[in-house]
Amino acid sequence: MRDTANLFKTTSKVNHESGFLFRTLTVIYFALLLLIISGIKNDAFPQDVRLEHLESGISYDNSENADQNSENIFLSDLEERHKAAMESGNETESSRIHSEMESHINRENISSPKPDTEVRFEKYSRSNTGADWNEGDKMIHAGQIKSLPSYHKQIDMKCGEDSVLYTAVNEKEPAGVYSGKVSFYRSSDNGNSWTTLGAIYTPLSVFITNISMLVESRSNFHKDSTRIILFYTKAASNNNDNNTLSYISFRVNGTSIFTGEIAASGSGREFSHISAVSDGAYYSNGTYFGVVCTESNTAYTSTQNFRILRTANWGSTWTISSFSTGFNDFYPSVDFRRGSQPQIYIAVERRQTSFPKSLILLRTSWSPGSSYTEQLISDANVERPSLSILKNNGPDTMMISAVINGQAVYFSTKNDGANWNAYNLSMGTANNFKFTHCYSSPNSAPPFTTVMSTSDGDSINIRRGIIGAMGELIYKINFNNSDPNISPVNVFCIGDDINLSSFVYGGTNAENVYFDQDGFKWLLIRTSIQGLYNQSMNILNRKDTLTVYLRNSVSPFEIADSVKGILDTALYFSRYFKNVNTSKSYYIVLKHRNSIETWSKPAVTFSSGSIFTYDFSYTPNSAFGNNIILSDNSPVTYSLYSGDVNQDGTIDLTDGSLIDNDAFNFASGYLQTDINGDDVTDLADAVFADNNSFNFVSKITP
Repeated sequence: MRDTANLFKTTSKVNHESGFLFRTLTVIYFALLLLIISGIKNDAFPQDVRLEHLESGISYDNSENADQNSENIFLSDLEERHKAAMESGNETESSRIHSEMESHINRENISSPKPDTEVRFEKYSRSNTGADWNEGDKMIHAGQIKSLPSYHKQIDMKCGEDSVLYTAVNEKEPAGVYSGKVSFYRSSDNGNSWTTLGAIYTPLSVFITNISMLVESRSNFHKDSTRIILFYTKAASNNNDNNTLSYISFRVNGTSIFTGEIAASGSGREFSHISAVSDGAYYSNGTYFGVVCTESNTAYTSTQNFRILRTANWGSTWTISSFSTGFNDFYPSVDFRRGSQPQIYIAVERRQTSFPKSLILLRTSWSPGSSYTEQLISDANVERPSLSILKNNGPDTMMISAVINGQAVYFSTKNDGANWNAYNLSMGTANNFKFTHCYSSPNSAPPFTTVMSTSDGDSINIRRGIIGAMGELIYKINFNNSDPNISPVNVFCIGDDINLSSFVYGGTNAENVYFDQDGFKWLLIRTSIQGLYNQSMNILNRKDTLTVYLRNSVSPFEIADSVKGILDTALYFSRYFKNVNTSKSYYIVLKHRNSIETWSKPAVTFSSGSIFTYDFSYTPNSAFGNNIILSDNSPVTYSLYSGDVNQDGTIDLTDGSLIDNDAFNFASGYLQTDINGDDVTDLADAVFADNNSFNFVSKITP
């Protein structure tokens, strides 16, 4: 496979002046030069005079106007001020700046959405119940879904900033009832259980063909401010001809609904393969979002333009821009790149007569404009790309997954496209892969995940890792066969310590939608800390960090997995474990910063389909060697022994000395020697260590 990197192609339109005009400008130039030499100040020049030049090299702009770049820089500055006002909650100032932004845009490229009277929204009940799972697939949607050979985006899934998973499903229309329906589902327990959030319907003879979804939070402190935003194409038939592009936006509680038609393709054309995009990874109130799609002929054999629609005010108005590469570019996959001039990157499959299909990366300003650059990544017959840019403070790492001659592959860069490397994703497991999808998260680890499906629907594989080391191939993770016309979609369930790779897919013959995840076990522990326990209120004086280990049940009791989290004041601690085998048993081991290490009495076995709960607080038999102390008779509450300040497994004079020294020096704050959690080390803390030392308390292990 030939991998070509750092090759940019562009074209530019230049208006040639007549000879007379050239001579006139030359005279003016020298006249101005003489004025400067004579001491005329620079501010005597008209404010709209710009110096322009063409720059040679491997990359340059394809612009309708020579001033496009400088105008985009100016708009970018306005947009940053606009976002700052929105983030601060200054609605008056944000509205004023937004009006100024629009004043610099051609009015023909600004539109208010036409009310979409052909769609209605229904919301359903919500639920937060559910349990963990590891084996098999969870059914999200029961029933037929849309399956069209040329339009693979019928399912979408996102993990919101509220840590909830959302899935949209474009359903197949039942004859004589309605022609279009998209259902929305949510899961607040990492995909173990799903509830129906709501649905949109269209009447007969109005068909929904493509969908692409975003989930954005206007305030991360108010979960119901999270909004689902769905873009979809509508047409009078399932062939997508002469369609319109619409959107609907609503809060996750089913309120504050906005919807409308935002563009029409026109006669003999259609919008195809829409791809939603936003800068919400960096903003909350100030989020801009939009959609990119190809504008093609109705046979979907050639593409004329890329259409970009963006809103800076959550859908009230939209700016529209477009550009043409002059080539037939298909399957656009879009992501946002933050920078001094924010951009969107578009990965496409380029088709040229007598040439293999090429992977092209297009780059264009996030501000409205027709300027773009392009980069050839590979010309090795690359099909159906999926792009993901890592959203960190230096967004220069990205991945493009695709298919080459039946093999799933990915291309990656760590320096914003200066160099690209190619890797085989499927590792020879099959040579009939059809779809891939990649996703990234800057939170926790690993940063990237990919899913790939075969054209016969037999195998869906998944990998997760870092660029150049995508981790083990989890082969045929799907329990049911998948539909060959529908692309699977994967995301991360974002955890505290690790990202969990998850995906959805359509079942055989477009029947049902299933969810699967790369596996974890959820453990819910109830335990108390002797020094922190408040007997009068039956709670802990403060939340505190607890580390939980799972150790193999046979000597030498190696650590199989561990997590660190917060034990809340109600005595509960819950976290998931990744490296758990359901055929093995484990000791649960608790470690707290100034308590005795405590092991569970039986070695426990995890099972799929339920949250595993273990209570160290109800009976002394829960701890190995009955090594816990009664802190309360009503309700009965046992606690971990407190006072092991130096964490050597024994409470003795050494621990007492550490407490005495800090008490003598009036030490305060979050200290190992603060046993009762009042942020002061004093006699009250020493009592716990002295009593437990007198009773020779130490850890007890198998």
